[in-house]
Amino acid sequence: MALRGDGLRVARVYDALHAEHLLPQLDALLAEAGCRRVDLAGVACDIGPGSFTGVRVGVACAKGIAVGLGLPLAGVVSLAAMAHDAFAAGALATGDVALALLDAKRGEVFAAAYDASGALLLAPLYAPNAAAASLAERLPGRRVVLVGAAAHARAGAGVPAGTR
Repeated sequence: MALRGDGLRVARVYDALHAEHLLPQLDALLAEAGCRRVDLAGVACDIGPGSFTGVRVGVACAKGIAVGLGLPLAGVVSLAAMAHDAFAAGALATGDVALALLDAKRGEVFAAAYDASGALLLAPLYAPNAAAASLAERLPGRRVVLVGAAAHARAGAGVPAGTR
């Protein structure tokens, strides 16, 4: 994704299984955003949770770009980004809690809960799919909405699924 002070410029989803396509995709993203490498002010990358190899490749690539261009590097927790996106999109009210879910494969999810300010209410954890909706019970007194690509398949009774 390419960001400017006024918000998101352009975004792409990279689901390829081969890392050799990553840098050409980044160059295409910059071109689509009308930017060059010298226009960058910093580099950010997902630091997990997620696929161990995928996170390692992404972090190594981001670090190489940041060092090569002399730019600051920031890590972003994927669950926090999903929660932030749900609040920013208006899918949740200010008093709600975003319970972000990411498919961990093997019948499990990574999960964490955040409020509208970005405060961590439930530390990232690893749980069986069947327990995903019941994690909302750890956050009493507030409306909890499951968010993220894994949310819709795991929503339970009384626990709605919000944005993907």
